[in-house]
Amino acid sequence: MPSLNRAIAPAPPPSQAAPADGRVLFVYWGRRGALSWMAVELAESLRAARTGDLLSYAPGNELAGRLSSFAPATLPFPTFASAAGAFTGIPRFRRDAGLLLEGLRREGFGAVVVLMPHLWTPLLAPIVRRAGLRHLVVVHDAVGHPGDHTGLATRWLLRETRAADVVVTLSNAVAARLVAGGQVPRKRIVVEPHPLLAYPRVARLPGPHPLRVLFLGRIMAYKGLPLLVDAIALLRARGVPVELGVVGEGDLNGLGPRLAALGARIENRWIDHAEIGGVLSRYDVVALPYVEASQSGVALTAFGGGMPVVGTPVGGLRKQIRHGIDGLLADAATPAAFADALARLATDPPLLARLTAGAADHPGRSVASFAARLKELALQR
Repeated sequence: MPSLNRAIAPAPPPSQAAPADGRVLFVYWGRRGALSWMAVELAESLRAARTGDLLSYAPGNELAGRLSSFAPATLPFPTFASAAGAFTGIPRFRRDAGLLLEGLRREGFGAVVVLMPHLWTPLLAPIVRRAGLRHLVVVHDAVGHPGDHTGLATRWLLRETRAADVVVTLSNAVAARLVAGGQVPRKRIVVEPHPLLAYPRVARLPGPHPLRVLFLGRIMAYKGLPLLVDAIALLRARGVPVELGVVGEGDLNGLGPRLAALGARIENRWIDHAEIGGVLSRYDVVALPYVEASQSGVALTAFGGGMPVVGTPVGGLRKQIRHGIDGLLADAATPAAFADALARLATDPPLLARLTAGAADHPGRSVASFAARLKELALQR
């Protein structure tokens, strides 16, 4: 474990100093996915702000090299590399976390903000308490998603909410589920929309063309790819010009032949963060044909890239998509309703242009603004 004297960012100069106990440790110990990019944006903003706040990340993160470049605003914290290590490493974790948090408290830190629950963060909660620090956790899901094996751990991850001073959810839908399930009283929950993910943009491919529809991200049952395939088939039967791309890792569950028959462009693999801007540039709209949802990181990626979305009226998507401003909500989570929504864009270029402009207009939704709000909530007493 790195020496605290070397790893912790120095206190800001007097002219910029935060109040006593006013510095925050942000924790993200995940290894890959959209939150890794959010961590990069956060690290960059922390270093630029020079408030002395700190981001803790896992050395095994896919973007660990970039995160380390933002030192001293970032601190690697050893986690584990295997299922066995998740259990055998617990004694080491408790020792290292205790030393770290005691050191942070002496350095003027007042709170720990967990950006996404990790297998070890429920064990972190009592260590935070013993160190005399405030504790905020951001809960992304109240229940496991259908078809997502990682959802099996959700019940364990939610144990952290019992000890946290503040629980932040990213949608009212998740907040309602937490309250209904008895995990957290409503008075300890604050709803804050997830920030946009500002991947580097690539110029959109020009020229007249059919509506180009993108399904982006991990292919899982709850994300509704079969519904989208049915909708595209309906549009083709109606003679509506539309092209489809499916870009992401996961099991196509036998949809390959149907996608091929529709002429879909398929990239069935993990997409590196450096590729996201180029992928978005080849399409006009992102499809969110979800059959269940908390909220969608894919929508935030689309908006960050200035691209509108079409989604189903389920879960947090109802609020996340501003209907008629930065996207369209289908009337129902059915192929026919989704096809109708796509057809509006395919046959109304001015509407598509307005929604594209609206997707690029999300003031106050940066990662830096989101982090500042979490810090404010975490330090409130």
